Amino acid sequence: EPERPATIRGRIVRAGNGAPVWALSFTRLGGATASVDGPEFELVGVRPGPVRIEARCGGFETVRLPVEAVRPGETVDVGELRVRAASTVSVSVRDGAGRRVRGARVELRPLPPAKGGPARVPKRRVLGEKAEDRGTYSRGGIVRGKWRLRVSRRGHATVTRTLRLAQGQERVRVILNQR
Repeated sequence: EPERPATIRGRIVRAGNGAPVWALSFTRLGGATASVDGPEFELVGVRPGPVRIEARCGGFETVRLPVEAVRPGETVDVGELRVRAASTVSVSVRDGAGRRVRGARVELRPLPPAKGGPARVPKRRVLGEKAEDRGTYSRGGIVRGKWRLRVSRRGHATVTRTLRLAQGQERVRVILNQR
């Protein structure tokens, strides 16, 4: 007999003022379905076992649901999750002649909170490491604060920069010179 799926429900609001966050979407559902009503959500059909589901909404940080694992038939209410406004970062990577560089590894690492970096975020966010058509690598849901941008590609010198991200769109141009 197959294991009964689980259900996860909750609400996502803005950190600070508690205003509702709208237009939620979810990744890593593994076959589950999401029902969203404003800031309220219910995920039905979650497979028992480890859970790595993330909630996303344009203009806000991506948040991983605080559930390590679910048991068959279990219903988990995660309560109210608070998210912070976030940025979208786009990095245009060119070589010394101005040509697009495909296949670069572009990542952001947060500076420590004592140096202006965001608190409680993943150790790094990879913007891309695949061949991008336009040599531009982007990612949304990056929390405001100071981050270290690192761009590398085999045969080229690595470029690092410190970025101070605010809410909105941040565009960066990087020149990778051959070694």
